[in-house]
Amino acid sequence: PANADWRLVRQQICMVFQSYHLFPHMTVLDNILLGPLRVQKRSAAEARQQAEALLQRVGLTEKRDAYPRELSGGQQQRIAIVRALCMNPKVMLFDEVTA
Repeated sequence: PANADWRLVRQQICMVFQSYHLFPHMTVLDNILLGPLRVQKRSAAEARQQAEALLQRVGLTEKRDAYPRELSGGQQQRIAIVRALCMNPKVMLFDEVTA
């Protein structure tokens, strides 16, 4: 496929890494919204609504304004999963899923 086709394929795949790769200078909500707003160019209201719903689903609504350093490892992992899910991928890949 052409390069443009590969770009579209890559946008449908999300990866959650063992080290989470959350931006330390950004709040939880800002970390989650970065991809939907910058990469997918979605509306802020739509992306925020989805992010809030996913945060509620994983029990971390109250952490939306926290920074990664204020979260436990398990909470950071759930935020990384929410961040990936907010991109509406067709495929999700996990590094060290049983670690």
